[in-house]
Amino acid sequence: MGSHLTHYGSMTLKTKVCLLLVAVVALGASSPAAAQFGIAAGLNFDSIDDIDSGSQNLRGTFDQASGYHAGIFYDLGAGAVGLRFGLFYRDLGDIGDKILVDDVQVPVSVDLSMIEVPVDVRFTVHSAERTAPYILLGPVISLPRTHSDDAAVNKTFDEALKTLMIAGTVGGGVVLNLGTIAVMPELRFAFGLSGLTGKKFQFGDTTFSIDETQKVRSVQLRVGLRF
Repeated sequence: MGSHLTHYGSMTLKTKVCLLLVAVVALGASSPAAAQFGIAAGLNFDSIDDIDSGSQNLRGTFDQASGYHAGIFYDLGAGAVGLRFGLFYRDLGDIGDKILVDDVQVPVSVDLSMIEVPVDVRFTVHSAERTAPYILLGPVISLPRTHSDDAAVNKTFDEALKTLMIAGTVGGGVVLNLGTIAVMPELRFAFGLSGLTGKKFQFGDTTFSIDETQKVRSVQLRVGLRF
């Protein structure tokens, strides 16, 4: 996983992510009773839109993929409404299937991964002594990256990716209070609001104009531990 992280984004984007986390820590420090750190991990089941350049005769179809995600989060607010900021690594697995260029099939195998910064607004439905079910929604900022053993394929997809991708998340979970630790199982649905790729797709020496940008959808099963 470490080899993936060294390639993400420009220094400006990394700096923005770090500044966001520093701001979260500063907010939490001002009200320590209502702010708690946590770690979380889980599985994701993802699908990505096909690509089609129409008259330019480039078409691509992609398998559904399954992967994992893991990271840290910071909860703010102990009342009915709270905020949660996170920093996660998400591997979507192998999204490769095939691309047709002028009706010639070119097999591809590409692993897609992301650094993600979710911002969840959490609404507590009912709070009891040991349990507190909740619903959540919010945006996710992602920095995508591809990896392939085929250098040419990797270059093709990596250059087609947008630097930043925006998605939305809705879901729900429950807080299980176990003394000093809370276990938080969640089910989340993520849907792309911006495209994974731009309107241009470079394959070999040819630049294709894509009719619709690719978007990613995901079902995520996650378990968090809050301290």
